[in-house]
Amino acid sequence: QGWAVNDWLDGFTDASWAYRFGPPPADVVVARWQGPQGAAERVHFIDVEGQPLQRRDIGLSAEAGPVVEDAIEVTVRCRAAARFVHFEVDGWQADDEGFHLAPGGERRLRFTPVVGAPRRPWRATVSAINALVPVTVLQAG
Repeated sequence: QGWAVNDWLDGFTDASWAYRFGPPPADVVVARWQGPQGAAERVHFIDVEGQPLQRRDIGLSAEAGPVVEDAIEVTVRCRAAARFVHFEVDGWQADDEGFHLAPGGERRLRFTPVVGAPRRPWRATVSAINALVPVTVLQAG
């Protein structure tokens, strides 16, 4: 089931800039749902045709916990919205990648060794296509 944003607001609001009336209302739109089965969140970036992707300091950071039962839990955070979060780490794979994070967002991921790959020490970076530079994933403790 879905609901129209305009049903919740006074008057028409082109929140996703689908109709292109005037300038975009924002760079990013975040929708959050909370229900009996849990919560969900969607992050939608508004792209202006002909405008290049703006890279900036989005406050991206990540911290890895210790290896427990052959897996590492990583928490990634950002101050501003992060677009297509990606990890570079040899010999390990994340349970999710290519996701967006809302401003002030946080996400926990689990990394496991790549089957058949030589065992490598944990060293990783995290990046987003709208971030200035990749950031080293810090080791907790």
